[in-house]
Amino acid sequence: MMIRCLLLLWCAALSGGSYGQDQHLPFPVDLSQAHALSLQQPGAVVILFSIPDCTYCEQVRAQSLRHLEKDPAYRGHVRVFELDFTDDRRRVVWFDGQQRTGKAVAQRLDVKFSPTVWVFTPTGGTPAKPLQGAGLPDFYNQYLDELIQQVFRSQ
Repeated sequence: MMIRCLLLLWCAALSGGSYGQDQHLPFPVDLSQAHALSLQQPGAVVILFSIPDCTYCEQVRAQSLRHLEKDPAYRGHVRVFELDFTDDRRRVVWFDGQQRTGKAVAQRLDVKFSPTVWVFTPTGGTPAKPLQGAGLPDFYNQYLDELIQQVFRSQ
């Protein structure tokens, strides 16, 4: 019975889950449809590049990212995703429609530090450098807001 429960938990962990309090965003991530955000209004795609069991990643999730899609100022304008940048198995559909692993995406973007937060245009453009590491929530949130506003202005 114990082995069966552990196997079920392991399978659930591999399949991803919904963006809950202690879970990553769902996999597979499909960013090729992100341009739909910008059809009616400016939009931004925020991606947290993380690694498993990263305390600082959880801090960024909890203090800076969880509220973005529900915030009235961003509702319908911002989508938040998370990628494990060490994962070489799960596939992500990137903005260009090509499937890549989290590790391959991170290598293309030169992501080497966890957490790293990139803010993209709905077509995959990156008008600003990413946020690396975790900082004081007030300053971090202000920097994140500035990146999102840069993306809005670039459209």
